Amino acid sequence: MADKPKILVLGATGFLGAHIARTLAERGYPVRATKRASSKTWHVADVDVEWVEADLDDPQSLDGALGGCLGVIHSAGFYPRDGLDVDAARRRGVDQLRNLLDACSRHRIPRIVYVSSPATLGVGEGPEAVLDEDDQYVPGTVANAYYESKWAMEAELYRYLRRGVPAVITIPGAVFGPGDIKPSTGEFLLAVARGKLPAVVGDVLNAVDVRDAADSIVNALERGRPGRRYILGGENLDVDRFVELVGELAGVDKPRFHLPATPVRHLARLTERLGRKVGVDVPPMVVGVELAAFSRKLCSDRARAELGHESRALRNTLADALAWFREHDYLVT
Repeated sequence: MADKPKILVLGATGFLGAHIARTLAERGYPVRATKRASSKTWHVADVDVEWVEADLDDPQSLDGALGGCLGVIHSAGFYPRDGLDVDAARRRGVDQLRNLLDACSRHRIPRIVYVSSPATLGVGEGPEAVLDEDDQYVPGTVANAYYESKWAMEAELYRYLRRGVPAVITIPGAVFGPGDIKPSTGEFLLAVARGKLPAVVGDVLNAVDVRDAADSIVNALERGRPGRRYILGGENLDVDRFVELVGELAGVDKPRFHLPATPVRHLARLTERLGRKVGVDVPPMVVGVELAAFSRKLCSDRARAELGHESRALRNTLADALAWFREHDYLVT
């Protein structure tokens, strides 16, 4: 049996990227992964990974990381902290992606998987819309830094695709599961489990196990079609049901209130604007609130047919996530 090629993973110090690195190693791939000098890697200490220091803002460091690799999985996409500075977020996200794709072109990397976001699918006709790979975000629809930068980055990727860059696009739903070292989606789960979520915002979400998403991302590396998008979703459900399920597993009551999204969005935007105006560092609110407000149901039929994507029962995913958080003292209040 021929040796498998070395794969570079960007984002392996994070939640999804760590599971991607683990899945690659389990399948026999040599894995190289990028990190910053300050990055924590204890959650993947049991995985055979060759770590290299590299930064998406530093093209020379990317050249060093890519040497000897024949595949790249990019799960370290830019996440804007400031939800209102749209222009800066677009520039930063696109510049980072260009740096990587230019480096991949110089090294003639034959397989690239880009991990995108459901934000690039748009918001459909409302909460009951079921989005698939043919749906597209229309710039200006939400007009926060996250949606606009994710759209701009994917649009930039399509320009490279037209030039022959061999990239496959994967779009995971909201990922949950064990190993969420720097909770993002997991922060919502933790707020419910700690009994600290005062109210629910949003209507629906698509929740997928991080291990299932990672498995299908590696499948995309192996047999995904360049230029094609693949939604890697799990269960579509009402946000109220999600919160109820977490409460059942954690043994806490669910929040009593479900707030309408529009006034909460306005409040989040006002808070960030005022904080910026008076020079006070307020917690970022706009991106999280608007991701919840515009979350939609997703269709994963293409990924099931072409990548063999499967998603386990959400209850099992959430139970595993809570067990991991409990073991590592994240549930201490």
